[in-house]
Amino acid sequence: MKTEIEKNYAKKWVRRLFVPMLIMSFEVSRLHGDDTLEKSLMQQEIEHVVVLVLENRSFDNVLGWLYNEDSPLHILPSGSTLPFQGLSSKMLTAYANPLKDSKGKILYSSPPIQGTPSVKKSKLMNSPGTDPHETFDHVTDQIFGCEGGTEASMLGFVQNFATHWNEADWIKNRSEICAVMESYTAQQLPVLQGLARHYAVSDLWFSSVPTQTNPNRAFLACGTSEGQTVNGCLGKSTFCSDTIWNRLAAESPDTSWAIFWQADMTPEIFPGPLTGPQTFQAMNRIPDVDQHFQRFDVFHELARKGELPHFSFIEPQWTISDSVRLEQLQKNCPNFKFLAGIQGNDLHPPGDVRTAENLLANIYTSLIANTEAWNKTLFVVLFDEHGGLFDHISPPASIAPDSCDQCGFAFDRYGVRTPALFISPRIKEKTVVRSDSSYPFDHTSLIATLLKWKQIDQAQWNMGARVSAAPTFEAVITELVPRIDPMITLAGFAPSQGQTVNMGDSISLKDPKGNYLTVSCLEHYATVGSEKERAALQFCPGMGKITHGSFVLLKLNDPSLCDEYILDSASLIGDCYYTKNTHKPCQWWTIKSVDHPYLGYEIKNGDRVYLECHVYLDLLTYVPARLATCHSWFMGKAVTTRAITDDHADAAYWTVEIKP
Repeated sequence: MKTEIEKNYAKKWVRRLFVPMLIMSFEVSRLHGDDTLEKSLMQQEIEHVVVLVLENRSFDNVLGWLYNEDSPLHILPSGSTLPFQGLSSKMLTAYANPLKDSKGKILYSSPPIQGTPSVKKSKLMNSPGTDPHETFDHVTDQIFGCEGGTEASMLGFVQNFATHWNEADWIKNRSEICAVMESYTAQQLPVLQGLARHYAVSDLWFSSVPTQTNPNRAFLACGTSEGQTVNGCLGKSTFCSDTIWNRLAAESPDTSWAIFWQADMTPEIFPGPLTGPQTFQAMNRIPDVDQHFQRFDVFHELARKGELPHFSFIEPQWTISDSVRLEQLQKNCPNFKFLAGIQGNDLHPPGDVRTAENLLANIYTSLIANTEAWNKTLFVVLFDEHGGLFDHISPPASIAPDSCDQCGFAFDRYGVRTPALFISPRIKEKTVVRSDSSYPFDHTSLIATLLKWKQIDQAQWNMGARVSAAPTFEAVITELVPRIDPMITLAGFAPSQGQTVNMGDSISLKDPKGNYLTVSCLEHYATVGSEKERAALQFCPGMGKITHGSFVLLKLNDPSLCDEYILDSASLIGDCYYTKNTHKPCQWWTIKSVDHPYLGYEIKNGDRVYLECHVYLDLLTYVPARLATCHSWFMGKAVTTRAITDDHADAAYWTVEIKP
């Protein structure tokens, strides 16, 4: 047995030999650029960050009941004893928002409501049915109360929302007014809540400024709104500060990035994304900046191929609130009068939430289609601001981003809490993540995390005090080995009847007998079959709404296919087939509404349509034809083109169904 002296002697020589060797090894690694030991897991394993920013929902509104029946499995930072900051039946009374008349008498009081009873009788999922207030003065009333209180009680939402109606109608419109207190359940938002539970969510992420969209999106891009607390006219609210894309171009030029956008806000004066040089003018200094902007269908193509850039920013299709009136548009932004009533997929009230569910499902489906790329991807879903909807967590104090002040607000407190989802196979299931600093997450945390992810020295950030102090969420990446558990199932939600059909939507076509357009094999005949056999299709090219008279291609929408297969026609009485069109032009179709045959009518989910083309009867005769099911006994399941003068032409219609 060794004596104590011998043991100490041995320890001494271990220290003498091993420690210097360890130091030498570290120095060699550092000199050769191998800084693995200094990298976070996100820096090591994540190559693609995809960010989608949706609109105008508070945390309680869409995720308040996320863990109503159970608890998260993991809370970060580890050791935290703070429970999930959602809603529960035990706390509802304390947050009941009163409605008082002009004399101060309480007419009624509404606690937070589980579910959306105000729309149960409607085919739409659009609670609230009227867009709540979101400007700085209204948000202040929502947080502190309409009497000008100094305590952030979060009891002013109902009172503020009631200003949409006359006081004489407050009792009659009680259900509509209390809709601002409603919150969606897992059954109503299966995609959003399913992703939040399957991966990670932050229950303490706040909008950066207590006001509306443009200032908050400026914080997302620039780390400051330059003192602005109002939107200004759409397309004319501009910011001059450097953006995250400017810093990446300057400090990490090898970082590829793209902004993917959908339908134009208005082709007349804003033929591009809002997140671009027209709004953020510093982006004009980025070389070849226009090459970094792509339409949304390109995102799906690149994602499925595993060829997304390092940083992808997705801009949804915007919803224009019902509170935007034609006379207001005519007065303030006359070129935007055509925007009133447009419904997008951004979750903005009063739009149908299922359009956003469809967007999320499609993005996720494309991301997971390529396993190798998906294992290196982090998908982040954020919301710009709360949109006037109830949340029970009061915003804490913040640090001012800079000295800019155009409105008398010191930018010393955050806006209302908003949802933040983190989706990756490198994240544990049912995780809740929070800041590990004295400041909570806000939109500047995205900037700080991206800069740190690309290992840009903080001394080179130069994006203001808020960004410099912002906590990062890189700790949410915890899995060295990607999860191999099954992907979340996104089935179970259905697009609403009457939802507008857009270019790029996944659709199916059903004939008058209830048979669906299918495909027997690639580069072969189109057929009809059962619902289980229906082909996933999409109208293309480009994006935007499909109206009566639109010219479209009909493409197979199969993520497993590397090539695009287009539905083609051989001749007037010839069968239709799918082809890569390597040897001839693509077959264009004119889509026409059966029941609403006038220009400008938007094709809706569930509408009956004709698909018409022009084909050669002979070498000289060019005649119109319709896509139809073949009626011959030996080709009873085939799909063909038939002359419009044919006796059966009136029956040659198809019902458009948006696929969940």
